[in-house]
Amino acid sequence: MKNMGFSIIELITVIAILGIMLGIAGMFGHDWLERCRVEGQTRELYADLMHARVSALQKNRVFIVDLQTGNQYAIYEDTNEDEDLQPTQDTLVAQKATRFPLQHHLGLGLATFKFKENGLVSRNGSIKFDSSVDPFSNCINLFSTRILMGKWNESTSKCVAL
Repeated sequence: MKNMGFSIIELITVIAILGIMLGIAGMFGHDWLERCRVEGQTRELYADLMHARVSALQKNRVFIVDLQTGNQYAIYEDTNEDEDLQPTQDTLVAQKATRFPLQHHLGLGLATFKFKENGLVSRNGSIKFDSSVDPFSNCINLFSTRILMGKWNESTSKCVAL
């Protein structure tokens, strides 16, 4: 007589193998998800900076980026035309909290920079997202005429453009 079903031992073995495989996938999946989050935050900040730059060109106004402590940044339109950040007088364009702490390397310990009316960046430097994973991109280079995404190199402490 031919048996058409599975024994309980066969079912338990298959479930145990699937459980082990899912556990291993979960460990690698967590790091993969974290890398995607860092890369997503980098792309979002890059897009916000590019939008501020284009707005400065279109409106012929200064836009000020304030990298606030921890994991926040804000972008202001300089509506009182003094080119200094005055949050009570300037127009807030965007304010965002990031999942990962921001580290800025703008020189002189300053956490603000400007996009001038001609679209040029007032201060060269870099902005880095601090995380424990190794994503494809996690920093942004600021040059007077360019903004580039990159990958932070720990040995040189520099953002290497992609």
